[in-house]
Amino acid sequence: MAEAIAKKWADQNEKSCLVASAGMEAVNGWYAAEHARAICSPYLDNHISKEVTEGLLSQFDVVFTMMPGHMHGILVRYPRQADKVFPLALDGSPIDDPYGGNLDEYERVFSILQTHVHKRMNELFFGRI
Repeated sequence: MAEAIAKKWADQNEKSCLVASAGMEAVNGWYAAEHARAICSPYLDNHISKEVTEGLLSQFDVVFTMMPGHMHGILVRYPRQADKVFPLALDGSPIDDPYGGNLDEYERVFSILQTHVHKRMNELFFGRI
């Protein structure tokens, strides 16, 4: 959902950027969860999951993680990418993955993600939060 939120923000603010999401333990080739697609249509309609790899990380200037454990995992596995990896939440707090939850849980996490993604996009493109 963070990917969809960032893409929509970029469209609405007429900014061009490459946005993608990946998971530390993702199974390559799965569609986004039904509730995520419902909330984030059309931005996740054709989303296919990807696992984090060094090659994928090397394509990006900035990488944001939802959980401290994800950040730690990237730093341990791919130390050459360390200078571009940051928590999505400015205070470093974890953001839960609603995978397997009900629609209410997805909407709750979507709201949290939207706040943090918008702050990070404003920071990246306008130098303000």
